[in-house]
Amino acid sequence: MSWIRLDDDYVHHPKFVALSDRAFRLWHEGMCYCRKLMTNGLIRAHHLKTFRYASAKAIQELTDSQDKTSSLWTTDPSGYQVHDYLDWNMSAEEEQLKRAATKLRVRAHRLRTLESHKTTVSNELLTQPLTPLVLGRGDLSISGKERESERKPTTTAGDTIENRAGRLVERYQELFQEHRHGARYRVKPNLDWHEAISLCQTWDDERLEKLAVLVLTTNDEWVSRTDRGFKIFALKASWADGLLTAWERDRERA
Repeated sequence: MSWIRLDDDYVHHPKFVALSDRAFRLWHEGMCYCRKLMTNGLIRAHHLKTFRYASAKAIQELTDSQDKTSSLWTTDPSGYQVHDYLDWNMSAEEEQLKRAATKLRVRAHRLRTLESHKTTVSNELLTQPLTPLVLGRGDLSISGKERESERKPTTTAGDTIENRAGRLVERYQELFQEHRHGARYRVKPNLDWHEAISLCQTWDDERLEKLAVLVLTTNDEWVSRTDRGFKIFALKASWADGLLTAWERDRERA
């Protein structure tokens, strides 16, 4: 989320005191437009027509001044320029660099968090039956060909990671309600989808569903203290895969 920077005493400046209510609102609307679209203070004329408070009189108030350099807006070949905009707000280039740095920092934090929560499967866990965690509810061993074909996720040739990630988020919402006593999980589309991209690059759809069920039903102490949302699933997916692999290996030996 972005925001505009304002001096806390600006409303008492003579230039703002002289404005009508409509012109004052139009100036704020213009600031929000510039910040959101990162225009460096430029308001394009064809966009200005769509502003809620745009009117010929309000625009004239913002651009009229005996000294044109002190007007709140100055005319530009493609519209209007907010006076001294870059003195108080970041430029588009600065904003893009900041966002890129934030993205790298968040990604590094996620990787550190994931590593800190990875659990090494001990000999005790390898010999511990997984029935209380997973199989007691019949979630991973679906009986009946008809039920299996109905619930088994499929990945078709040419299917994109993006499409699979979208389906995974939707499926997790269904599994959450199914295994958490009817509770509803509120999806966070942007955050969950990006997490799902990484998961889909590591495991196929069928494996991901099994891992999701394990995270939703496990009695692991750490997981039990969380909301078991999609972020928790993403953090514990490797841990769940380790448990599931151990169970599958023991089952083959048996």
